[in-house]
Amino acid sequence: GSPLAGERGGGEGSGQDVAAGFAPHPHPALRSTDATSALQDLSSREENYYFSNNAYTNNLTLLNASANTQSNYYALSVASASSTDYTVEAQAEGTQTEDTECTQFELNRAGQQTSTGTATATACWGGGK
Repeated sequence: GSPLAGERGGGEGSGQDVAAGFAPHPHPALRSTDATSALQDLSSREENYYFSNNAYTNNLTLLNASANTQSNYYALSVASASSTDYTVEAQAEGTQTEDTECTQFELNRAGQQTSTGTATATACWGGGK
């Protein structure tokens, strides 16, 4: 075979092929953006609600928000809400619970991003491991 074919056959540089293999059904660990983007949206809805009501709410209906992410991998909720603060939460559900690295995500009014699981909050929120 040609040297070029030999180079392609090696493990290095073929990471793109591996990533493409996940496209139809993303690996649970790759779904964290589903939770983080939903929480950022929920946070924005809280701020809009506050603008009109001078308080935050734990009522998803008042926020015009869903109780699940679009893909249904995470359940969404407002863990706490007051006149001065809120914390929104995404909890893995169904097959997503197989991702033990990032089982729960939280975002508060101050922008603090936390998570539960075996990985660091930075890794779960997309900042590497």
